[in-house]
Parts: sequence; C-alpha cells; structure tokens
Amino acid sequence: MSNPDYRMYPHVYNLLAQKGQHMPPYFDLLIDPYDTEASVEKSEAELAQIKVPTYTGSGWYGYTYKTHLNGAQSYFANITAPKKLMFTGPRTSSGRFIRSTTRSCAGTTIGSKASTPASCASRA
Repeated sequence: MSNPDYRMYPHVYNLLAQKGQHMPPYFDLLIDPYDTEASVEKSEAELAQIKVPTYTGSGWYGYTYKTHLNGAQSYFANITAPKKLMFTGPRTSSGRFIRSTTRSCAGTTIGSKASTPASCASRA
C-alpha cells in the first residue's frame, strides 16, 4: 500500500486499506468491477417489467463514461414499453448542444427527416 498511485486518492486508499470494513459495496466494486450473471439476469427481468412510456438518452460526449451511452442503448433495446431514445451532440464553448437525435418505435426523427427504424418494423 506504499504505492504513490494509491496514496494520491486518500478516500480510495482508506477504503482499500480497510479491506471493505467501511462501504463494502463500493469496495466490492473496486475489487470486481464486472456484473455477475445473476445481477445481469435480474436487471433484464426488471427491464421487461417496465410498462410506462420511457424516455432515455445520453450525450455522445459520454462515450468515455461507458455506463451512460451503453446504458441508454441497452435500456432502449430491452424495454418493451413505448419508448424514445435521445442522443445529444457535443457541447460547444457556449454550453449549447450542437445537434440532437431522437428515436422512437413510432418513427425516427433526425433534424426534420422522419422514418421508421428497422428494429421497430418487426414490431409493427
């Protein structure tokens, strides 16, 4: 534990030094960051139970975060209720989004063009 990379982040260092005695779920996440088969199956079952219309999305700038962009796409693919998916573009220096894309099984809107996604055609 004398590694300077560990000591650089005192909160993470303390968590690792205490070996999970404080905040066990976070310690477990650091030691094993991958989902178990049981948790994946549970999540998929919970997604299948969603019945309310759902609007999910992410910014393309979130590709480095892994969970935002991938999660939005997997939620959209696995939810069977009416749904929409929105991807926002990168931010400009003024803080505004450059462009937005909204998708739904009722049709796809990209700018002013509308079409039906192939993934939704089989559900019609």
